[in-house]
Amino acid sequence: MAGNSQQAVSILTNIARVALTLGLGTTAINSALYTVDGGEKAVLFDRFRGVLEETAGEGTHFLIPWLQKPYIFDIRTRPHQFSSVSGTKDLQMVNLTLRVLSRPDEAKLPTIFQHLGTEYDEKVLPSIGNEVLKSVVAQFNADQLLTERPRVSALVRDSLIKSFFRYVIGYIDLDPSSFVRGFGTQCLGVSDLIGIRFSFWLAGIGLYRFDVIVAKDFNIMLDDVAITHLSYGNEFSKAVEQKQVAQQEAERSRYVVMKSEQEKRAAVIRAEGESEAAKLISEATASAGMGLIELRKIEAMKENAATMARSPHVTYVPGAMSMIMGMPTAGR
Repeated sequence: MAGNSQQAVSILTNIARVALTLGLGTTAINSALYTVDGGEKAVLFDRFRGVLEETAGEGTHFLIPWLQKPYIFDIRTRPHQFSSVSGTKDLQMVNLTLRVLSRPDEAKLPTIFQHLGTEYDEKVLPSIGNEVLKSVVAQFNADQLLTERPRVSALVRDSLIKSFFRYVIGYIDLDPSSFVRGFGTQCLGVSDLIGIRFSFWLAGIGLYRFDVIVAKDFNIMLDDVAITHLSYGNEFSKAVEQKQVAQQEAERSRYVVMKSEQEKRAAVIRAEGESEAAKLISEATASAGMGLIELRKIEAMKENAATMARSPHVTYVPGAMSMIMGMPTAGR
């Protein structure tokens, strides 16, 4: 009996060891595998070598547990929307919503991860987009934003593309006055810098050190840029409404004036026609006698007689004959 118990314990112990070994092996294999879904790529970070230049495509891949860690990037085109209140050339405030379709440059994913991280689009697009949108809108009047909307969108797209290319400046040791003289206002703008570190110390009389870190480019590809929403302020909307009302009133006044002129011209033409007709009648009467007037009288009398004959309320009484009319007497 004791031998059977020891044998059972030994079997259970072996089973536990096998299960533990399988569990540890499965865990080790699972930790050494990672999967990249469709439309994604992975960037590997090595604890000894840093970010690796090679990226991993779709599928299941191996890595060294604890030593390497994958970071997944979505390389599909994604929409981004941001709104901006901008001033136009004629000092009107407009509310604009810009929609950008962007995706990362697949060949530059390690660089993007080093400088911007996985949330690169949220860090770059809002700031650059707002700045470019304001600069482009400031070149147009408020009414031109509606009539030249495709041109405005094209300018915003070109400006965004140009803003995504920057140059490495590195480290510069120079005097601040020579910095201003040498570069002036065309040196750097706010959007030109991802991060700026200024460390000033006196190395000699008038000698400073500017430590500037600038990303070479943002490595973001733009597929489409469009203005999806455009609205004006209350003051401009009121001004537009008042302008439309004034234009309608002006059109109405212009119509009234034209109508009066046409009526005046028609009256003049009518008077000239009547005068010419009277002149012709006078000449005809002087040359041919009163026959034409008598003819017109006869025609008018015939027309009056025909009209009266058709009326049921007209009774003809003979003038040369006596008529006995039956009239009721007072006594009856």
